[in-house]
Amino acid sequence: MTDIPEELGSSWEDLRRRSRALGERLEREVFVDSGFICFDVDAVRYDVELSRCNTHEKILAWVLQLNEKTWIEPLHLERFILLAVEANRIPFDRDI
Repeated sequence: MTDIPEELGSSWEDLRRRSRALGERLEREVFVDSGFICFDVDAVRYDVELSRCNTHEKILAWVLQLNEKTWIEPLHLERFILLAVEANRIPFDRDI
C-alpha cells in the first residue's frame, strides 16, 4: 500500500492532487476505456460500466462492493470515485 503524506487532506482537490501524485501506476490500474471504468490490478481485470455509476448513490454502492475485493486498495476507490464523477459529469459540492 502507498503511504499518503499527512498534509494531503480529504477535500475534492486533495483527492485529485493525490491521484496525480501517484501518477502512472494509478493511471495504469484504474482508467476509463470505451464507456467503462477499468481496474487492472495484480492480474485482475474488472470493468464497471459508466452508466452503472452515474449517480452519487450508484457510486457509493459500487464503492461498498469494490471494497470487498481482496485486490482493491483505498487509492483505487478514490480514483474510481474521481473518474466516475468526472466521466459522468456528476455535480459535486467541492466545499464538503
